[in-house]
Amino acid sequence: MIALGFLISVRINYRICHHKYWNTLRILPNNSWLSQESSGIRIRGGQSPQSVFDQHLIGTRQTAFNCNVEFDMQYKFRSYLQLAGVTLYLDIENYLLFMVTVDNGKPVIVVQQSVKGEFKQLKILPIINDCGNYHFRLEIRNKKVTVWLNKQQVIAHLDIDFLAGGYTGNFIGLDVIDMERRNLTSAVFSDFEYTAIQ
Repeated sequence: MIALGFLISVRINYRICHHKYWNTLRILPNNSWLSQESSGIRIRGGQSPQSVFDQHLIGTRQTAFNCNVEFDMQYKFRSYLQLAGVTLYLDIENYLLFMVTVDNGKPVIVVQQSVKGEFKQLKILPIINDCGNYHFRLEIRNKKVTVWLNKQQVIAHLDIDFLAGGYTGNFIGLDVIDMERRNLTSAVFSDFEYTAIQ
């Protein structure tokens, strides 16, 4: 198993993302793929989660068993090879993806999972009234997660027990994937809020 590698700290403008501890995955942050703008944090598309190099994601550690995560994202995709959204990430073999992309020319959100290296797509859901602006909300309660996109429930009470453990614990990551061409597309993330629930 390959270690997580969230080793490199990233300094993010607190007004854009209301959380101050961010890390990248095995690559140094630089303007070729990660930049801060007045509207938010721009991440350009990198490799898929199965890749051991050049993943363009930033993550913050999940520090509570019960928490809420919310953020806004602006994203325009061109093909099914381009995705952007959020990941719950333990390591290269164990993660969940909640990503906006396109399927048969229509915008969708996909839920993908890897458990011990076994990858599968759990759900694909059409996005209602798509305009390129998305609001994500995740509610994590112990070993379950419920996800909304623009107030539309995507998946409820999904088991995330497989994300427990490891050396680093689970990370919540903002991720952009472009398997057509690296850095071709980008997403802007803003108003990230992580709230621990007592």
